[in-house]
Amino acid sequence: MIIDNHTHIFPFLGGNSEYKLEKTQMTYAQKLISDHFEDTRRIGDNAIAESIIWDKDKPGIEGMHDVNFHAGRFGRYEWTESGTDYYKQYMPVHLQDMISPPEFLIAQINRLGVDKAVLQRGHIYGKLENYYCDAIRNFPDRLIGLTQIDESIAYEDGQIEELERNIKILKLKGLYFEPGALFKTGFRNNFDSGIFDIFWNHVEALHIPLYMQTDLSKFIDQMERLERILVRHPEICAVISLGLPLQVVLEDGRIRIPDVISRLVTQHKVFLEIAYPISTGRLYDYPFTEAQKLISTLYDAFGPRRLVWGSDVPNVERYCTYAQSLRYITDYCKFLTTSDRTLIFSENVLQIFGIE
Repeated sequence: MIIDNHTHIFPFLGGNSEYKLEKTQMTYAQKLISDHFEDTRRIGDNAIAESIIWDKDKPGIEGMHDVNFHAGRFGRYEWTESGTDYYKQYMPVHLQDMISPPEFLIAQINRLGVDKAVLQRGHIYGKLENYYCDAIRNFPDRLIGLTQIDESIAYEDGQIEELERNIKILKLKGLYFEPGALFKTGFRNNFDSGIFDIFWNHVEALHIPLYMQTDLSKFIDQMERLERILVRHPEICAVISLGLPLQVVLEDGRIRIPDVISRLVTQHKVFLEIAYPISTGRLYDYPFTEAQKLISTLYDAFGPRRLVWGSDVPNVERYCTYAQSLRYITDYCKFLTTSDRTLIFSENVLQIFGIE
């Protein structure tokens, strides 16, 4: 069995999805794209250019610029600043209409021989509870869905009630949490502050995994905050979506695992995702030799029981094929034994979700 721990399905990225306000999804998207590492280019001559769509010194909602930010076609987000049109290539070019329906994902995993897929989240994709439930109803043995709430006010009764409903009634299986989404309240309270404890109490009591995708520039800080949460709520099982960034651990060509990661993995119920083509594909080519070295380092430090494979399809196809996002490990990480691969590609994910 092979389980892809990181996949996405979504309706048109330029809509309002299931949010109450139409502008909500585009606000989340504009904030994410403003910080995203892909080059900004001018529409027309395709030249790399500078364009500010969110003030760097105003991380809250007040930093947002009115630039007609919207989802275009062919994987692009577009906007207009001072009469000039710009874009960033966030999705692969073949995503012509900016949608990724469940049938498309099923065709992808069937082609690669993947048995199950975990549907991760992200506000840029929309509020997708009902969309996920419909997909899982149609493909009950193939898809595992996560829920997401408004992280900036997660401690409020309405968000806690929504979390409980999405897990107990809609039968979604885990929580996806974006620390960066706290920009909505200007990071007034960070996610490890005491006001959030009531929320983490509920996550712990529900016995669901917590998937957390951190901001690259704040990775260590956010991992230290996660550690403080897990000290107070030790029964929470956490998965670091996209895993340990190569950009964080590579120093003068040598890999150094941060102390906080060592503590999280060895002292808490924390798993690291192996999903390096999406995070390093802009820097390195297939078969991602540098990522293989990092995987080997993680394997030597922690063994195979805290590692899970994920692709981030369809996004990963900006940099390589879906098959290559798997085969850089299966074809090149020769140090992995058969039993290691069974754990990394299936059994660890089954353990995370308590699936027999």
